[in-house]
Amino acid sequence: MPRLDGIAATRKLIENDPALRILIVTTFDADQYVFEALRAGASGFILKDSSPEQLVVAVRLIAAGNALLAPARPRRLIEAQVRQRGDGPDARRARPFQTRRALSCTGGGGRL
Repeated sequence: MPRLDGIAATRKLIENDPALRILIVTTFDADQYVFEALRAGASGFILKDSSPEQLVVAVRLIAAGNALLAPARPRRLIEAQVRQRGDGPDARRARPFQTRRALSCTGGGGRL
């Protein structure tokens, strides 16, 4: 975009009308970009290489008041938050994928 990037444009639009629902459609698949877009007020985030069907579903979901993240994005965001928070008790509770993997390596019920 010539004058503003998508995040700056989102921020300005939301400042003028907080009820707007904005779907970011982008080529950028970086966690930091997603965080910034959500902080700016975007309701959803999807990649430009998504299928036409996925784009239609995304627009409908956002228009209906829901939130949306591109497929595979939620797990990456959760993992990024866990890494950011460290290894305290709350972080350990937020790692169900790693816990399941560890339990399966012990036969499902062994001691870790």
